[in-house]
Amino acid sequence: MPDPFLDALSNPFVLAIISNVATGIVFYFIGRSSRRADRKQAHSVQLKDSVYVPWSNLQIYHQDVWYEVGVPKFGGEPLPPWDEPIFQWAKAHLEKADPGILQAWGKATEALDKEKAQVETVKRTIREEFAKQVALEFSQNPLRALPTEDELQRDVYFEDAIAHVVFRDVRSLLQNTPNQRTTLGVGWGSQTISSGDSYLGSIVLFGGREIARLQRQQDASVERWDRSENATVNNENVRQAMREVIALDVEASKQLALAQKGLRAQIQMIDNGMPIAGKCALRY
Repeated sequence: MPDPFLDALSNPFVLAIISNVATGIVFYFIGRSSRRADRKQAHSVQLKDSVYVPWSNLQIYHQDVWYEVGVPKFGGEPLPPWDEPIFQWAKAHLEKADPGILQAWGKATEALDKEKAQVETVKRTIREEFAKQVALEFSQNPLRALPTEDELQRDVYFEDAIAHVVFRDVRSLLQNTPNQRTTLGVGWGSQTISSGDSYLGSIVLFGGREIARLQRQQDASVERWDRSENATVNNENVRQAMREVIALDVEASKQLALAQKGLRAQIQMIDNGMPIAGKCALRY
C-alpha cells in the first residue's frame, strides 16, 4: 500500500517548498545572529569612544594653587561621571575581558586617595614645625599664626601661604628637581606699609604672596624668614611626611599605567573589529 508521506516527499513541488522553508529558517537565524553581532560591535565602539579611550589618556596632576598645593587629581579628556550607566557597562565588560584593568585601577584610586590625605598631613606638619621656628626666631616679639591673610592685623603670619612655600621646596628637594626660586625666579622680599610719612608696619612676601604683616620693621628681615623656612624644610618630620606622599604618588602612577596598558589593548581589539568580551546590563 503506498505511503502518502513518502509520496509527498517524492513530489518535486513539495520538496521545493520544504527546501525554501528550511533555507528561510537558516537565513533567519544567520541574519539575527549577524544583526546581534553588529549591535555588539557598535556597542563596543560606543564604550571605546566614550569610556576606554579617554580613560586610557587620564593623567595624575597636582594642584599648585595657594590653597590646594600638592593635591593630586586625575585629569585629561572629559569623562562622563563615574556613576553613569555607560561606565557601569564598560566596567561590567572588563570584568570578563580583563579583570586586571579594574584591579589596577582600584589600586591607583586607593593610592591617590591616600596621597590626598597624606598631603594634608604634610601641610599640618609644616604648620606645626614652622610655628616652632617662628617662636625661636621671634621670641622677643611673639607672632600669631592666622589661617589666611588679614590686612588689619599686625605681628601675624599666614599659615596657608607658608605651607605652600615649604611644601614646594621640600618636594623639590626630595625629588631632586629645581626649586621654585630657580624655575620661577621667586624669593623673599619685604615692603613698608605707610600713609604719607607715617610708618604703619611691614609686609613679608615670597614670590609676591604675603607671608606676614608686622609692626616692627626689624621683624621683616628676609634673612630671619628665610632662616625659619629653611629650618622647616630641613625638619625630618616634614621630610618623612613628604616621602610618604611621593611614595604614594609613585604607586598611583604605576597602577594607572598598568590599567591603561590593558585599556589600550582592548581599544586595539575593538578597532580591529573584535567586540569586547563579557556582557553588561544591556545583554551585549
